[in-house]
Amino acid sequence: MDNSLTNFNLTGSGGALTEVRVQRELAAVNDEIEETGIVITEPMAKALAEVRAQALKDTGRFEAGAGALTKIIRLFSPTGYISQSDAEETFSELLSMFYYAKSETKDAATDDRLLEAMLDAFENRCFGDLELLRGRELEAMIRRINRGDGVGIDDSDNYSTGFAGSGSDGSDGSDDSDDGSNDVM
Repeated sequence: MDNSLTNFNLTGSGGALTEVRVQRELAAVNDEIEETGIVITEPMAKALAEVRAQALKDTGRFEAGAGALTKIIRLFSPTGYISQSDAEETFSELLSMFYYAKSETKDAATDDRLLEAMLDAFENRCFGDLELLRGRELEAMIRRINRGDGVGIDDSDNYSTGFAGSGSDGSDGSDDSDDGSNDVM
């Protein structure tokens, strides 16, 4: 498959990303999403890189490589709610939402867990509607994470710190019944 990626320079927050590294990352994404009908073209890659740099700047974040961008493209492309004609705008908006949520929650949820929750909301409650995702679902996720209630994919998730088994009250989830026999005086 021709990835439509030739020599171009992408600039991100903190300096220029090497052409070879970005080309390799985006080429790999194109190979992985080929069956969805979405192709990351050179102009789209440049535009997404600019959005990425601005979102990082706006949120005071730094990211080496195109990490979150490639994760978003991989996760959201197969949903059926994104077409080639709206892919650039959709990926741009999702990337901005992701960095916003990471900053608003002070990284309390792992990248993967936050992206899973965003994908779940995008597919199952917003049905591809970005305004609904940003306005209702993302803000609700941020509130749940900041309260220590996890990202809210299901009622049993305890991922507020990114570690499974960590209860929202800081416990390990075990029964801590206290009969007083082990108290330190």
